[in-house]
Amino acid sequence: MVEQKLSAGFESSVKKMAFPAPSADAALGQPQDTIKINPLDVPRFYMDTVDFDKSPVKVRYTDGSEQCFEKVFQVDDQKSGFFGIVYKNPADGHAVILFKGMDLPFIDVRMGTDSNAWKDLSSSVAGNWFGTLSEQIKPAQDTFFQVAREEYGISSREVVGYSLGGQLAKDLAIRHGAQGQVFGDVPLPDVGYDPKAVGRVHQNIIAIKLTDEDIPFESTLGTINSNRTLVLDENETWWEEIIDSIPLLDHMPQSFVRESKNFEEIPENAEKLKAVLDPSRDFSPAPKPEEPDYRFKWADPQTLSP
Repeated sequence: MVEQKLSAGFESSVKKMAFPAPSADAALGQPQDTIKINPLDVPRFYMDTVDFDKSPVKVRYTDGSEQCFEKVFQVDDQKSGFFGIVYKNPADGHAVILFKGMDLPFIDVRMGTDSNAWKDLSSSVAGNWFGTLSEQIKPAQDTFFQVAREEYGISSREVVGYSLGGQLAKDLAIRHGAQGQVFGDVPLPDVGYDPKAVGRVHQNIIAIKLTDEDIPFESTLGTINSNRTLVLDENETWWEEIIDSIPLLDHMPQSFVRESKNFEEIPENAEKLKAVLDPSRDFSPAPKPEEPDYRFKWADPQTLSP
């Protein structure tokens, strides 16, 4: 069992909570880490929760059943730029922890005008160019552990990350065995992870992607195993291909919502979805890129052991 401990001061970042602020010695349980959300509903679930703050929200499970999720709490850490939000299904106690993508500068999003865009950018640059730890990893870990508080009655959990939030989801998979899904995935840099634990990314994380996403970073950990990757837009129409050829437009959540609907309209795609969810398939790590990595490595590997 992985030790779960809240960081001192975490309570200052928790907003809109209907219960006492957490403490470092809070009673923590051990929810099961498992994937229940239908991958085709993940982009819309993200927009309904992170972008529009809706509650309750209806979403399908992998078995096709429609479920209702209610907001539990959100964490807005202005210091690091981190934003996470937690929803729970009262019917079975399953929780989904969603990590936001990068804010856009000078655009009014629910988080506020230009609230965290530059912090998000600095976190991304730090990890992908200099090989240092993102400041958002610690509050993401605390949010993951916070969900384990016994008073919530949460029996299981999964993580969802969009864009930069996908890095946080994968970091939790490596170090704490989290399971979940990412889309608009920004590759996770290798900043000294235990090699024995890196395989958890490929075992525990489903990647939802579009064919021609314009992501400016390469991953020294390699891409998510193709058996664990769901490609949505292999059968695009000519006008959708034109739209997605505009730089970064196909990276927006709306594109994933649109392509998820298109994907589901093609009957044979049901088998592709089933294959991604099949636990018996080989999800061993995909090969690493052959190109040498010349970035500075300032992280302490000992801090990243599982």
